[in-house]
Amino acid sequence: MTTVSTALPDRLSHWAALKADAERYRQEGFSTWDNLGFWGVTAYRLQSMSRDMDTGLLTLPFRIASALIWRLVSLVTGINIGKGAEIGPGLVLPHAGPIWVADATKIGSNCTVLHGVTIGEGTNGAAAVIGNRVWLSPHASIIGRLSIGDGASVAANTLVITDVPAGATAIGVPAKIIPGRAAGAKPAA
Repeated sequence: MTTVSTALPDRLSHWAALKADAERYRQEGFSTWDNLGFWGVTAYRLQSMSRDMDTGLLTLPFRIASALIWRLVSLVTGINIGKGAEIGPGLVLPHAGPIWVADATKIGSNCTVLHGVTIGEGTNGAAAVIGNRVWLSPHASIIGRLSIGDGASVAANTLVITDVPAGATAIGVPAKIIPGRAAGAKPAA
């Protein structure tokens, strides 16, 4: 299984991760505050920030407010990112849901997740580890403990139940792997 670091580089704060998300939205040509997907990402970042705070009376109002915002945004957008999910900076959700990301999921940086995507847990409660720069097309389902390598793509309506190597494309039900070259790799001479 591929190990993906979702740790923010140079100890970026949650605010810096949200700033990276907003910048990536702009680079991809999407708006931020009037995009329901961005609201879903923002609610996830606030919830993560409150989870990482010290428990105490001074932080209690923020923790309650972030939990309420997270729930409200989840209900309105259909985007449900588990509280325990670990997501690197630069996540883009161009559309509202339904989008489901299980608690145990790890997603690298600069990934794009389109509407209808489900990243679910397996029978043992373990979920996927998704690399950097991964594209998850509409209605893709990624179920169980598996890894999707850096620069990989998952086609629309695909059921992924096995690992997807870096730079490859998964397509079909169940997914067949179409090899490709990893992002940034030079073609063979």
